[in-house]
Amino acid sequence: MPRAQTRVPTRRSTSYSPVQENNFNIDRFSHARRDASRPYPTLGNVMDRTATADPNEGFTDLGFRDFIQASRRVSRRKLARIKTNPYATELLNRGVEFVTETNETFNSVLEASVIHTGNVGSMLMDEIAHVNERVDGRRDEIENLEKDVAVLQDWTMKTVNRGYVG
Repeated sequence: MPRAQTRVPTRRSTSYSPVQENNFNIDRFSHARRDASRPYPTLGNVMDRTATADPNEGFTDLGFRDFIQASRRVSRRKLARIKTNPYATELLNRGVEFVTETNETFNSVLEASVIHTGNVGSMLMDEIAHVNERVDGRRDEIENLEKDVAVLQDWTMKTVNRGYVG
């Protein structure tokens, strides 16, 4: 999906800027979320996981801020390959690339909510795209099978008409 080029040039500083060393694990977690036996993931580990985005592995071990940013990084990449109409493109981009203008009041709760909603929306659109690809693949298989059946029916009719079937 082509990325929308209508970006506001002024950006206010946000608490959810791209994942970097200076804003990763700012809550100083020492162990993974819900698993005290595992250490908190490193920035390198999270960056590697966001690059592959294995659908079977989420980011359940991350704190909320890091989870939002990791999901956002995956969403950006997914949005770059999803083809949709301009309205949906802009709607999803504005959720994932939350930007406020200088005259807007900054609200970190609103920012987190919009980014999270954008992440969810991009994941849903990506899943729909995968389902459509599978349906298209099955449709091609069905068309090929229909052609094979037609060939066999023609052969059967020719064989019957020649009197070869006893």
